[in-house]
Amino acid sequence: MKYIASVSFGKDSLAMLLRLLEENKPLDEVVFYDTGMEFKAIYRIRDMVKFILEKKGIKYTTNNFVSIFIINFCI
Repeated sequence: MKYIASVSFGKDSLAMLLRLLEENKPLDEVVFYDTGMEFKAIYRIRDMVKFILEKKGIKYTTNNFVSIFIINFCI
């Protein structure tokens, strides 16, 4: 089984992610769906958390909303 957390890096999903890390729960990957319209603070927090994830060997993936829209609705 693979454990994946979808995180927006807002207060609620960030709290969930930090708790998973603090309690050493299994976590294989963190996914962020970037709309391209996030507040700058979201990107700053994401960058700090990416460093933590890297140190723990947890994969980080960003999905770009525009790419997903084009693939799903325009092709």
